[in-house]
Order: sequence, then structure tokens, then C-alpha cells
Amino acid sequence: MDHVLETSGLKKVLSNALPSESDTLLALIAFKLLDGHENFYAERWFIGSYAQHLYPTAVLAPPRLSEFMRRLGQETTHRIFFDAYVPYLKAIPKASENVIIDGADLQNDLLLEDAGARQEATSDESRVTRVVERNTGLPVYFRYVADYYLDVRILRVTTAHLKARDAKVKHGLLDAGYCSKQNVKDLYDNDIPFLIRLPNNALAKRLIGAYGDDVLSEENAFEHGDRLIFLKRVAIDLFGHDAFAFIGVDFERQNEGEERRFREVVANRDKEQKENQKKEVEKHDLGFFALVSSEKLRTSEVSPLWRLRGTLERTFDLAKNEAAPAPGKPRDEEAVRGHLLLSFMAAALSVTVERKLKTRKKTAALPTVQALQAMRHIKGDIFPNFLVTSKPSQYADLIVNELKLTVPGIIDI
Repeated sequence: MDHVLETSGLKKVLSNALPSESDTLLALIAFKLLDGHENFYAERWFIGSYAQHLYPTAVLAPPRLSEFMRRLGQETTHRIFFDAYVPYLKAIPKASENVIIDGADLQNDLLLEDAGARQEATSDESRVTRVVERNTGLPVYFRYVADYYLDVRILRVTTAHLKARDAKVKHGLLDAGYCSKQNVKDLYDNDIPFLIRLPNNALAKRLIGAYGDDVLSEENAFEHGDRLIFLKRVAIDLFGHDAFAFIGVDFERQNEGEERRFREVVANRDKEQKENQKKEVEKHDLGFFALVSSEKLRTSEVSPLWRLRGTLERTFDLAKNEAAPAPGKPRDEEAVRGHLLLSFMAAALSVTVERKLKTRKKTAALPTVQALQAMRHIKGDIFPNFLVTSKPSQYADLIVNELKLTVPGIIDI
């Protein structure tokens, strides 16, 4: 990972956030990706890792680490980092299609999202607004706001922060709560493009009722990860604005719903007629869903675009438990922001490693997690003044050769 940090130029950008404590920061990022436990265990991991030789001035003792996380979460640190990071991204070829993602939680799946999701966040919730680059998958920016009501202001602030760094947002993937008359007006007034998953409300039912029978056709079929979905685009009036709706079907979920319905019919067949009355099954229960957009997206674009909501989910999960305050404990805003920024940096490195692997034919299909695990298990026999490295595994040897790395047989310590 340190090799990728050096050759990509990312190491300089990350270190710039806290120059005097850059070893601690880089060691923590490595710990997040290679171990994934709470920061309390970072020092134990560090003692047994070669990272102690790469980052010799790192301080990972738990009491000192808590203070470090607060310094990492300060607004000044946040600005210094992104003032260097956003221009760094802009220099990467094709890294120019930024997508803003807003959500009150980390449940970011198009197909499994609760159709009856809340319309708005409550005052004791926090919001993390993220921006990801569509072509590279690299995280671009995030803003954390505590005790926040859902409205368009946080999006306006985030886009303004990017504009100050000469970057702009081209798409927005937003919570269902944004689909209200006032929020839609604000989105159009602030020139924020959007794609919104509708809850099971009157608008969704009307769209699915009007166009649902036309969705299942060969030209509307697309892959969404390992699932098959169907999408049909129609022009609509959205609170007085020209917009587009995408009526969809999750084929697997529809089949599961049909099976449940027929099993209920069979189970109730011999019951009294009063109990045997056939209930109308809503199409939402049979795999239907609907999205609305201010842009005339191609139906083939919608699934890949929406899947970006899950791009940072794994890495943000690393911070979720540590960032949340314990029951009865006051929220430490700087510590929360520090954990989120650390996870953001880890995401940037993880995607950079993945992009590096994809530049070589033999490692292009190798998952990043598997690659890191293979390299992590290169061990060594330790002697007073040197260590003797073990033979790399098949996967590790492949990565070493393809990325032109060097694994010395003997390393002085």
C-alpha cells in the first residue's frame, strides 16, 4: 500500500493534512484497511507490523489516539486536506463526473431499501453527504452535519464547497424525503440535478399503476449487480417541473412475491369464504419500484449510477461504530469528523489500490480485499538485527511481479 501511495502521489496529499503527525495518520489508514478493528487495537497491530519501520514516529497508544482523532476532525484540518485532495483528483484522466450522495443512514441499496422509508430526518439524526467520482469510483468530498433536518441547504453548501475548489457536481442521488414540492423547487432553483428513489406513496403508485404492465420487455432488461431488473423511462410533470420517471421491476423479488402470494392462496383454499377473500396485492410487494430524475438519463445509465450509493458503504461502515457516541455520552463533533475523515482517506487508498490492480491484465479481476490479504500474509523470521522474509503465496507473488514490487530476502532492522 505504501508503494501505491508513493507512485500515485496520494501519500503527499494525505500527509499534508497533518504534516507533523503524518506517520500516525498513514499507519492508521493502513490499520483500517488491513485489520479493520476499532482504533483501540491499532497499537497492538502496529507492534507486529512492518508499518512500524515505514512510519517510525507514529503514536497509536489509545489515550494519545483519541486526541489525534479530534485534531484530525478539526475544520482547519478538513479544509487543508480537501484543498489539496480535490485538485489532485482533477489531474486524474476522466475524473470529472462528480455525483453527490445524501442520506441519513448507510442503507444505500436500490432494491432492498424500505419502500416506506421516512419522509424526513428527525432532529437527533446526523447526515453525511458524500461526493464520489463516477468514472473512477474515487471518493471526492464529504460533509458531516449533526442534528440536521432534511432539506436542500446541505446540498447547496456541499456544492458551494466544491465550487470553491473549482469542481462541480453533475448528478445527485438523494433520499426519498427530497421528493416534496418545496424540496423539488429548491433543487431546481439551486441547479442541483437529482435522481430520487420514491417511497410507497401516491406518486409511486400512480406511476406504477399507469406504466407497470409495460416494464417487462427485453429492451428494458438490465443487470444490477447480480440481479436482473427492468426499467422504463417516461416523461412526467413533477410539481410543475419537467422531469422523468423510471418505473422498475426487480425480477427476483417479483418472483418471490408471486410465490408467497400463491402459497397463501393454497393455504387458505379450504377456509371459510370470508377468510378466503382475495386481497389485492400491491405492485410494490411484487418487486416494483420507481425513481424520478430532473435529467433525461438513458435507462442503461440508471442502475450503474444508483449503485454508486454503495461505493463508500464498506469503508464508512468501518467508522460507524467508533463515530457514534456511546449511550448517555455527549457527542464529540470533532472526534466524529475525525473518524469519518480517516475512513474517507482509507476509501481513497482502497480505490487507488483497486485501480492499480486493474492496470495489469493478470490482476485486473483480483478483488482488492483478497489482494491486501495475500500481501499481508508475507511473514518473516525475526533475528536481533534483521528478518528473513517467507516465500510469497501464489496470489502475493502474482501481485509482486505484476506491480513490479520488491520483496527482499533479508531486511535489516
